[in-house]
Amino acid sequence: TKISKKLKKEGGLLKSLEKLKGELDLYDKNKLVKEKKVLEIESLENTRKDKNTLTSKYESNQKKIEHNKNAEIDKLKIQTKLDTHKLKKDGLLDKKNATLIKKEHSNRTLQGNLENIKKIKKEEQVQMIFKTYLTAFGKNGIPKVILKSLMPVINNELSHLLSEDCTFDLEVKVNEKNEVDFWMVDKETHIHKPLSSGSGYEKTISSLALRAILSKFSSLPKPNITVFDEVFGKVSNENLNMVKDFFLKLKEYFDCVFVITHNPLVTEWGDNVITVKKTNNVSKL
Repeated sequence: TKISKKLKKEGGLLKSLEKLKGELDLYDKNKLVKEKKVLEIESLENTRKDKNTLTSKYESNQKKIEHNKNAEIDKLKIQTKLDTHKLKKDGLLDKKNATLIKKEHSNRTLQGNLENIKKIKKEEQVQMIFKTYLTAFGKNGIPKVILKSLMPVINNELSHLLSEDCTFDLEVKVNEKNEVDFWMVDKETHIHKPLSSGSGYEKTISSLALRAILSKFSSLPKPNITVFDEVFGKVSNENLNMVKDFFLKLKEYFDCVFVITHNPLVTEWGDNVITVKKTNNVSKL
């Protein structure tokens, strides 16, 4: 009985110990699980920290990327402004250069204008002197006054020179415009007409008479010789006889009168005849 009781007691103790051993095994197992879980937690914590670090880096990088984008945009804006200001600067430099060129051109123009002003002033002085000269010696000046004073004498000389050889008298007059006119007066009808409307004979005789008379009153050195070269081209042969008598009177005004002509009738007027012969296209006296 004692052994059975003790065996029973020991059996109970054994069950208790087995139970305790089971609990101990469970404890050890749970402890291992715990340690494993702790390790897993630590691993997860490290992973979380790494993820957080990566997230922080990512967010930081995103911020930096955004900042870089904004910086690039700002850079582009600044570059655009720089380019705009550079273009504006270049435009101002071009404008400055153009202004300098224009200034230089204006200076040259100004210098030229100043020189022109000087020339104009000199020309004005010359013009003033010339106007004074014209006033004194022009058609309304001293020569016209002298001509007016000599007009009766000139007309008297013309009348004497043309008295017997022409059918008209020649008169020199000054019109209302203070211009000199030449008028022919028919000796029979006493009709006046301007010399410009006369015939070839009348114009030729009048021109030669005026040349002879005016050379007599001219203040220039008076020559003792005169030459008439082919002056009878407009005078008909019928009027040459009257022209001959006129030429004889010219000896009163010139010592020598040379008449160059191809007309054989005119050749007979001369006191001396110089013949020009042409042989093989060579003229000889």
